[in-house]
Amino acid sequence: MNNVVHWGILGAGKIASKFADAFKQVKNARIIAVASSSIDRARAFAEQHQIKTAFGSYHELVTSKNIDVIYVATRNHLHCETTMLCINHGKNVLCEKPFAISASEALSMIKAARDRDLFLMEAMWTRFFPVIQYSKQLVDQGVIGNLLRIHADFGFSGDSSPTGRLQDPNQGGGSLLDVGVYPVSLTSMFWGTPEKITSNAIINSTGVDNDCAIILAYPQSRLAVLSSSIRVNTPKEAFLCGENGMIKIECPWWKPSELKIFKNNQLVQHITMPYEGNGLQFEIEEVNSCIRNGKKESPKMPLDETLEIMKTLDKIKASWSK
Repeated sequence: MNNVVHWGILGAGKIASKFADAFKQVKNARIIAVASSSIDRARAFAEQHQIKTAFGSYHELVTSKNIDVIYVATRNHLHCETTMLCINHGKNVLCEKPFAISASEALSMIKAARDRDLFLMEAMWTRFFPVIQYSKQLVDQGVIGNLLRIHADFGFSGDSSPTGRLQDPNQGGGSLLDVGVYPVSLTSMFWGTPEKITSNAIINSTGVDNDCAIILAYPQSRLAVLSSSIRVNTPKEAFLCGENGMIKIECPWWKPSELKIFKNNQLVQHITMPYEGNGLQFEIEEVNSCIRNGKKESPKMPLDETLEIMKTLDKIKASWSK
């Protein structure tokens, strides 16, 4: 392939629009086609983002030539189906989070990509921000000593309509899948798979969780205390607490531009890493790098870890019915 990575976008909703906007900060990559279930919506999206080709069906996109990778931006419950459509037609895929709505779906997606020797990655954009990567470096270097506690939350006041996406279990609604996946993924980046899971949730009349509280236990007496909500706004901060200090990732921690290091309850360093645009460019650049170098998955967001995160989410949900 040449140096320019050619993208297709499958889905023309809000997150797809933000994704397209991020290409203003990306070099040597171009969106050449977009597909929607509505040709009118696809054409309006293409006009807004100056994309040459608009398709009124997903099949037209996945069978189109000259596309190196497709970004799947459908609703949660369609991630597996649309990703498999892409893979079965030989297309590399970046799939929006949550990667799937169950570990069994995730496993089928991963197996299909590996069987066909195609690139596949979960679009957990937080993982690729400079502040997040730098936080990992600081912990690995022992700047705060042995990391023993992680605190992270993500809560907002969302659409409470029983017919809306967030409140519909058939569309993968609820706080855990929508935003709880962020603190779970952050914890996984540092510690991997938990050995014990404790959780409680507020389940609404439609059967989805409006609020969720999670404790993940790990070897060496390590604990992650996490929460998510689509009912109330929460501080939206993350804390990495070690034996010799603490790192605070400032709000909004899932798309951060600054962190603070504390020792003995005193601020010792305030680090800022500002960025232009909405920040989605960092995951796009990671995919571009992988595609150019022939990698089939990202070392920063490996597929085995994505699968383990989905297993953790399954176990969290299962614990609510006990």
